[in-house]
Amino acid sequence: MLSSRSNPKIKFLESLRKSRERKKTGLYIVEGERELERAGELKSVFFHETTPFIDQLYHKGVECIPISKALLEKISMRGEIVGIGIQEKKKLSSLKGSFFIALVGVEKPGNIGAILRSCDGAGVDGVLLVDPLVDHYHPNAIRASLAASLSLDIVTCSTKEAFSFIEERKITLVITSPDAKKEYTKTEMKFPLLIAMGQEDRGLPEQWIKGEKVSIPMKGICDSLNVSVSAGIILYEVLRQNEH
Repeated sequence: MLSSRSNPKIKFLESLRKSRERKKTGLYIVEGERELERAGELKSVFFHETTPFIDQLYHKGVECIPISKALLEKISMRGEIVGIGIQEKKKLSSLKGSFFIALVGVEKPGNIGAILRSCDGAGVDGVLLVDPLVDHYHPNAIRASLAASLSLDIVTCSTKEAFSFIEERKITLVITSPDAKKEYTKTEMKFPLLIAMGQEDRGLPEQWIKGEKVSIPMKGICDSLNVSVSAGIILYEVLRQNEH
């Protein structure tokens, strides 16, 4: 049973909290039994008490490493089982369906995770992370998404690749903009469709300011909503329109 934080296996696990290590190794860190159940292929897990879930992983060939309770509480945000997952690399050509969202330069992992949770709920077919500043395997993104980030079809791409995808699939592009003349509820958003969301403070880059512009009415002193809240509102309006 491992008990030291200086153990090479533990040091490697914790290194995966850094973006550059996730990118270099193609691995990521994931915490919690629910999250691990929703993950794809797992390399190893670190646990303190044996459970039926641990037994299942062991029989699937996952490396199961027992560690002390004190160590687990140090390396896990919630003192729960921690694992190392293998990233799944997907291409735009593999995306299917007619309901997509592009997150363009969104930089906060908590926002990305919250948006992905809404994507899962609203039935989004694919997510484009365009020129991302944060990857969706960031621990905070996984946590905020309730691990939906591990089950959705997510592709990292450039702006050029995103527009090629939109044009080839003949997809309608919809963006949110404070100066849009139409409110989101008064705009037809039928499939095939892609919703583009940008950074909270800067919005979308200039090359994305095209297609159908929609606004979310603001009745108070603030001129905009948190990007994850805006995304949830628009995604569920799209769902409502296409189901009725």
